[in-house]
Amino acid sequence: MVAKIYFDPPLWLQRQSWVLGQLRQQRSDSVVDVGCSNGVLLSALMQPAFQLDQFPVHRFPALALPAKSNSSANNATADDAANNALLSSRHWIYSPNDIVLNRLIGIDVERNVLDNAKSSLSLHGLALAKNGPRWKSLDVRLFLGPVQTENETLDDYDAFVATEVIEHLDESALQQFAPTVFGKYRPRIVLITTPNYCFNDNFGQDLSTRPGFLDPTGRTDRVFRHEDHKFEFTPQEFANYCHTIADDFGYEVSIKGIGAGIYRVPKDQMDPPVPPEQGGKIWKAARPRTTSNADERLRYATQTAIFVRHSAAASRAAERSEDAERGAHVQSSHPFSDRFLQSRSAPKPPVETRLHDIYDEAISRDDDENEEDGDERGRSGRRARSRRAENLPFLSSPSPQTPLLGSVVEQLQAQQLDAGSAPTTPFSGHQLVWSHRYDCSLPQGQVAETGKRQLQTAVPMAEDEIVARIVEKQRQLYVHAQWHGDEGADARAGEEAVSKLWDVWSDDDVRAACAGRVNVLLDALHLVAPDAAESSTRPTGLPVPSTGDGSDRRSVVVGSDARCWELRVQTVHHQNVASSASSDFVESDLWLAYTHADVARWQAAVDEASHWVPRDFAARRHTRRTSTTNGKPEDTSIKPLRNAASHNPSWD
Repeated sequence: MVAKIYFDPPLWLQRQSWVLGQLRQQRSDSVVDVGCSNGVLLSALMQPAFQLDQFPVHRFPALALPAKSNSSANNATADDAANNALLSSRHWIYSPNDIVLNRLIGIDVERNVLDNAKSSLSLHGLALAKNGPRWKSLDVRLFLGPVQTENETLDDYDAFVATEVIEHLDESALQQFAPTVFGKYRPRIVLITTPNYCFNDNFGQDLSTRPGFLDPTGRTDRVFRHEDHKFEFTPQEFANYCHTIADDFGYEVSIKGIGAGIYRVPKDQMDPPVPPEQGGKIWKAARPRTTSNADERLRYATQTAIFVRHSAAASRAAERSEDAERGAHVQSSHPFSDRFLQSRSAPKPPVETRLHDIYDEAISRDDDENEEDGDERGRSGRRARSRRAENLPFLSSPSPQTPLLGSVVEQLQAQQLDAGSAPTTPFSGHQLVWSHRYDCSLPQGQVAETGKRQLQTAVPMAEDEIVARIVEKQRQLYVHAQWHGDEGADARAGEEAVSKLWDVWSDDDVRAACAGRVNVLLDALHLVAPDAAESSTRPTGLPVPSTGDGSDRRSVVVGSDARCWELRVQTVHHQNVASSASSDFVESDLWLAYTHADVARWQAAVDEASHWVPRDFAARRHTRRTSTTNGKPEDTSIKPLRNAASHNPSWD
């Protein structure tokens, strides 16, 4: 009997996390979700970004993470601080950029699911408006129709996503999927996920022991996961399919897998056996995963492919190279690169068929009237460069193989010969189901509109206004720390205000003043790394007054404006005095220090407020007692009076 398998997190959530992670790494600004269904992925992509840029670690060399040594790599418990790193690699300043979109489209062939998506996205958009500022406007549209239907609205979108879509396409639709997405629209990024047929062996092939559906086309005896699947690729078939597309349309492809299954193994079948006193659900203790399977084809339930257009990959490589810094141009050698005409006279010998209908972006159309000006022009007026028509690797031995594309190829070639050019499919587009713009939420004076679509972008305030909001946030944090006795409240009280940079930056008013850019905040405070000469004349490690808990605290200045602002890394070595074993741990964080006469006035206000609290209750400001009436705890803390003069209290 085959062991049952479950996924934690659920498989759909793992696929969505992979898509969001790839879009974040690629910094996409516009996305088309092919087969959007009820709009689950669209809802995640609608989330406003917390910030627009990433913390500039390069501006403060002391914050750069050192290369990990072999010894620390083998020690799973080693902390980054042990490798001379001031902050942990998991600190928020090292997090990748958020996804910041200005355009989002969902396409599906079913009207009912689009209606559901419209309702859910409308309500979701109202909820997001209350969560935080939106730094850029977002245009969201839902279209009804198949992906192979040409729609000029999709021509300049940055990324296309097709999660669990291609296996639902019939033969004719699948043949047009790649030529339409990769050939006509030519996005910079294409993300595709599809089931791994081989992983089904983990469920068993017998329909009496697991759910499954026989191949609806009748071409194979395979058992699929869904009744609407027209096929399911094995890893080798999927690799052949992806590499054929990448080779034909000028993309680089990376193929991986996600969704490791977890076996629910009964306790009596575990090796080694587990004592029964550990509970009935003992399968959670072992949690064997399919990643331990020696056969790589059986490890992951979903296959993933990320396609990056050659011109985009070459552009990123040029930016990272030394030649790009000196202004040199790095050319891509791929024959279908957007720049191949600049380096090669001809890509490859022409072929007769134009099934794929590849439009090279290096040749822009001169005029819309030239769309039917001879054999060498495609529907968009660009020169069509096609290669070959190959049977897609649906099947694998020992299943009988059936030619799938023959009739389709013959029909297309006959149509091309009759017309004397590429197939003249009249443009019809998709049916627009819903369209809505979520405007930038900042005041009108902080919003700029650019481009033909009048997309909105947040604009920072003046430097003085930004500093004023930062100072006000520092004052609030300082007063709160002094009144409630928070960490660091006694450190140079009345001389400087020290608070975590995260607490300052996470304030909506501060981020709104900076238009969501942390670089603007650092520029407004004029924070730069200390000079080498200055660092050599003063110690970098500054002791911080201890609180008497046995911890060792030290502070390192990593940035300063040489007047009143400093960026520090405070490291605390905690010691567990209650345990004889060595259980020390290190805690580090990034702090913003403000040294100014304002701090003395803030402290005077705190001291004045504390005088209005009776001395008898001063020691009980944070105590809780149990009520004699209902037995529930009541808060007996004493807070300062808002208008103490009007109450005229009298006590010793």
